[in-house]
Amino acid sequence: VGYLDLLMNQPNLTIEEKSNYTKIAYDKAIRLEELIEEFFSIAKYNLSDISLERKAVNLSMMLVQISYEFMPLYHEKNINCVTKIEDNLSLELDINQFERVFDNLIRNAINYSKENSDLIITAKKEVDCIFIQVANFVKHISEHNLERIFQPFVRLDEARNSKTGGSGLGLAITKKIIELHGGTIEADLTDDLITFTIKLPI
Repeated sequence: VGYLDLLMNQPNLTIEEKSNYTKIAYDKAIRLEELIEEFFSIAKYNLSDISLERKAVNLSMMLVQISYEFMPLYHEKNINCVTKIEDNLSLELDINQFERVFDNLIRNAINYSKENSDLIITAKKEVDCIFIQVANFVKHISEHNLERIFQPFVRLDEARNSKTGGSGLGLAITKKIIELHGGTIEADLTDDLITFTIKLPI
């Protein structure tokens, strides 16, 4: 609002200043749109009457495809994405909702990964569940924040600003989606390796 006020009420701004302030206002508007969408999402997932549109899906192909879509971001931080995904893992789930789950987890892993490190995605079938892990090497993560990691508005690293960190709603939404599918998600930190473990009933 401050930058828009300058654009409206300062007639002597240079073309460069106008361009710069317009870009800042645009970026802030996009960020606000994302936050509003996340607020509505977490409100929706807190309701008890959410209906899932479950369909049979090849979870293996889905994970491989989504992880590959982040290739440009891996390159930016020189992250090596290692996939250990069993073939033909099949499950009935809401595809759109779980695209959001995997997008949140992988994007979160990239944002908080050390440069020149591995991001490891594992998926396999166990006796009564599909077991999925997303693990990456991090720094500046407090045990206090890890304990509250799935609560709304909690960030892993409080030093990160709005440009480098999210709203703190992504993991809360992720947990809600997984629980709606009857699954669980946990986070563990060992020697700078943070691991998110999902278990989905077959």
